[in-house]
Amino acid sequence: AKRLRPAMLAATTLAPGQRVWMKNPSTDPESPPFLSGEVVTANGVKAEVLFSGADEPVSVPEVALDMANAISSKLAASAERAEPDNCDLFQLSEATLLHNTLLRYKDDAIYTFTGPIVTSLNPCKHLPHLFSKECMKTARPREEEELGAPNPHIFSVGAAAYKQLRETGRNQSIVVTGISGAGKTEANKYLLQYLCWRSTQGVADELPMAKVVLSSTPVFEAFGNATTVMNPNSSRFGKFMRVLFDDAGAVAGASISTYLLEKSRLAVQQPGEANFHIFYQMLAGLQPEAVDALKLDRDAALYHYLSRATGSAAGAREGLDDAADFEATHSAMQLLDLQPDGVLRILAGILHLGNVSFELEDPDDAERGAAVSDPTRVAIAEELLGMNKLANALTTRRVQAGGGRTSMYDVPQTPEGATRARDALTKKLYDRLFSWLVAEINERVASRGSPRGVEQGATVAGKWIGLLDIFGFEIFACNSLEQLLINLANEKLQRFFLDSVFRYEQAHYEAEKIEWVPVEVPDNGPIVAAIEDTPSGVLALLDEQCWLGERGSDTTLCNLLNQRNAVCAAAFAALDQKTRARFNPKVNFTLAHFVAPVTYTTSEFIEKNRDSVFEELSRALVGSSSPLVQTLFPPSDLATEAARARKGSGKSYGSVASKFGVSLSELLAELSSTDPGFVRTIKPNAALTPGTPDERLVLEQLRTCGMLQCVKMIRSMFPTRIPYDDVVARYSNCLASYTFMASKGPRAFTAAVCEAFDVDPDEYRLGNTKLFIKGGCAIALNKLLRGANTRAERLAEEVLLRWKIRLWNKERKVVDRLMAWATRARRRLGESRIAPSTRHVLAYRALRRAYVNRLWEDRAAARLQARFKARRQRERYAAERASARAIQRSTRGLIARGELGRLRVEAADLARRKAEAAADLAR
Repeated sequence: AKRLRPAMLAATTLAPGQRVWMKNPSTDPESPPFLSGEVVTANGVKAEVLFSGADEPVSVPEVALDMANAISSKLAASAERAEPDNCDLFQLSEATLLHNTLLRYKDDAIYTFTGPIVTSLNPCKHLPHLFSKECMKTARPREEEELGAPNPHIFSVGAAAYKQLRETGRNQSIVVTGISGAGKTEANKYLLQYLCWRSTQGVADELPMAKVVLSSTPVFEAFGNATTVMNPNSSRFGKFMRVLFDDAGAVAGASISTYLLEKSRLAVQQPGEANFHIFYQMLAGLQPEAVDALKLDRDAALYHYLSRATGSAAGAREGLDDAADFEATHSAMQLLDLQPDGVLRILAGILHLGNVSFELEDPDDAERGAAVSDPTRVAIAEELLGMNKLANALTTRRVQAGGGRTSMYDVPQTPEGATRARDALTKKLYDRLFSWLVAEINERVASRGSPRGVEQGATVAGKWIGLLDIFGFEIFACNSLEQLLINLANEKLQRFFLDSVFRYEQAHYEAEKIEWVPVEVPDNGPIVAAIEDTPSGVLALLDEQCWLGERGSDTTLCNLLNQRNAVCAAAFAALDQKTRARFNPKVNFTLAHFVAPVTYTTSEFIEKNRDSVFEELSRALVGSSSPLVQTLFPPSDLATEAARARKGSGKSYGSVASKFGVSLSELLAELSSTDPGFVRTIKPNAALTPGTPDERLVLEQLRTCGMLQCVKMIRSMFPTRIPYDDVVARYSNCLASYTFMASKGPRAFTAAVCEAFDVDPDEYRLGNTKLFIKGGCAIALNKLLRGANTRAERLAEEVLLRWKIRLWNKERKVVDRLMAWATRARRRLGESRIAPSTRHVLAYRALRRAYVNRLWEDRAAARLQARFKARRQRERYAAERASARAIQRSTRGLIARGELGRLRVEAADLARRKAEAAADLAR
């Protein structure tokens, strides 16, 4: 019988028929970023590849190709397996990561693991089966799904956080990030629902406190979310909700912090965008008597603040049911006791105030003093807000006299100045209302109830799981101060994400006693420094211009940035001639963020950073007769005359950027004190159309959200982790007849399997409790240890494993004897013993295989020589036989010709005699 020659377990070079990926040289945004093809021929340097849709193969350098995970091109796309964990991909690259993500997305599998991180691709449609209670029941932390087919889900992150909280007592956090439209808000809603459900241990009745915590979600969405060009339900503020748990693991309350509400949206929206949802909900959902009482009209286009961007509010908010959403918001406000009637009066007052317009009081007056065009509108706003003399407060302002004096005098506002004052007033009012809602919600959800038998008033442990819903990276046609601060937050969160993931991996390696492999981490420190550092950072120069008062200007700020800020100056210097012609250095500056370069427009930077309100407006707000407005603006807000004199201006401000920087630093410090989990959300296409992912957009987000950096880390380390106990449980029965395996512990058992499968020791590590395998290596072993999908595959694997283990045992015995002999020899020389190791087994195996190869080569050479000699002999024999036949033919011809001549002579003689006889007869 012929022996089977051992074959390589995994191909390390390209071979004909193998599937590959290549970066698409086309820059067409409609074309895919990578081309799929099949190798026709390969020589180690170049390969002939037949790409999909092409008629002829193309010669490509092999270094430009990435191996695909589908080995054969004959495998139908529908039959190709999508890995639930990107770490399980045998081949890891940008192309395979993107392909695996999209392959799962086609089957509505929107979640994918990359180690402990969950990637979520927005389905842009409702998938209720993914978020049912059955899915909640089956959700498990990623580390509990090491073997077999893991089930990636956003609930897995929540399950891991809840388990860690209960087992370690350490606070946890879940950071959900992504660009606008990627689904961050929905992800946080589902996480909150899961945690509330999990805290009840899945019982039917929801705990009262959990219900209260969940009820805050529609309120925040209504007052803090709006429609943008990128997302119909975009969060226009950052939120960090700490869900508090008691000692029994039940939800005991919550604490909520918010960051940077985009209140400028109240007065100005970019084309195609809309105001905060609550205004449209209110107009659509209020009862008719309430609409009349608030003197409103249901047509949003009649309100200046709701139609500034598009000229008409209709059509800008498709897919939103405002009436139903208002009912949910109003019910939540009633449950939380948020004074819905008072809040609605303020919102109506803001809408009416937005319709107040101004004209010149006297066209011939050089001061261009403003007057209200329609006093009726101001009267309605005054009635709803409980304010007096609002028209005078909007059209005049108080200014301090110069020369160090503390006296004040009034000056008229221009129509443009009055409009700015009106907008500043409404923004201040809405900002205070939003802050009050946050404080009131915190007061309601921070109450300590009596969950699960805990006595009222009992001390509850301060353990919490934080859910961070932060604004995504933004690039608009016009990027202002809000976008700068939002993008700064994303820069810092990106750094926190990378650092946290690497810290998690390093701690895991240390726990398993595996050496740590240093990995290069992308550094966005220079761009953060360009924004925050003094004296030439963007925020430092902005504050400097703000403190200059009337002498500071947006133009001066922009000029300083393009001259003194190294990053901005470098970006300006790098502009080509065509781009520089369109770039205005007096208005624009550019920062190269980790996502993409962003050009900012400094118009209104200073005014937005000051966040100022004139003293007259502050007095009007403080003097309101409305109880809720009085709560929002207490008398302590008013500064004394002496304080105003010391400030030297009729208006005061606090730097929005500096406050945001402080709150962001506090947030990151708080996150760093927790065990973080991460959900990276991805937007499939610009239009949020279901089932049609834009491959280039998805790839760009995979790059910018740090997933490819994680893949690079994984490639240089050991991403596949398989517990020893799972390996023993799966195959101990199969190998029970081998007594030498039955006596081994889990670690030794797994080590024996690795040695039997001829795996290079550099491709795996043996930890304390787990086997670590490098990505793309030991493919046959990796597949074996993860289990078969069918009974036939399982039987084949068991046969293969038994055969491999039997051969390994023979080799190990030989190695043990050789090492024992070597040890005795070394002892005679006074040297230490040699302990048998995996490398010795592999070395002996390589030597044995080399010997077998030499035998096969010798046998093959002998056979070749024998066949060559036989062939030569056959050729010689054929030549000799041909010569003999030629001689025989020649001899037979010679004899035949002689015989023929003799016969001819005899015939002639006979004819002559006959003729003579006939002649004689005739005579």
